[in-house]
Amino acid sequence: MWVQGLELPGKLLAVYLHLWVMVEGFLFRRRFVQYLIGLVLILLLANVVQAVGMQFLPVPPFMKMPHQAQVFSLTRSLQYIFTCLAVVGFTGALAVLQRYYEEYNRRQEVEKQHIVTELQLLKAQIHPHFFFNTLNSLYGLAMEKSEQTPGMILRLSELMNFVLYEAKAKDVPLLREIEIIEDYIALEKCAHGERGK
Repeated sequence: MWVQGLELPGKLLAVYLHLWVMVEGFLFRRRFVQYLIGLVLILLLANVVQAVGMQFLPVPPFMKMPHQAQVFSLTRSLQYIFTCLAVVGFTGALAVLQRYYEEYNRRQEVEKQHIVTELQLLKAQIHPHFFFNTLNSLYGLAMEKSEQTPGMILRLSELMNFVLYEAKAKDVPLLREIEIIEDYIALEKCAHGERGK
């Protein structure tokens, strides 16, 4: 427990530098080589802090180790570096997961806003009365098992596609506009009961 207390400052320093300098400054900016170099330097710095603490802080007599006189013990240093790497890796993974979660939520919000905006644009461009009359007429055709039903559904689909996507284009070919107008007229006739004409 006492030794772990001496190791704590080096680990805290490593975690802090890793999260706020290396992860934010290099990993999230996709500078992987600089990140790895910095990670090695942080682990070495944490090892130095731990070794100096173990060397210069008073050690109770029952805690004295045979190699206590050495400032750097290779075995102890490697053991400390690996435990420090595990702590740094765990906290770094949590930071990456948190960033991923935040980005995912942000993308979901942007997509949701895009859909809402598109729906509002659709509502502004297609008169609801026309749309619901057309759907009602299509329902009537379907109930009658009319052969016109598939063609009318296709016309409505073409009109919706044009309004949602093609109408935003800077230039729309004249023939395409004529097709859309013909679809609109056919749908209006269908909505007003002129199905056979």
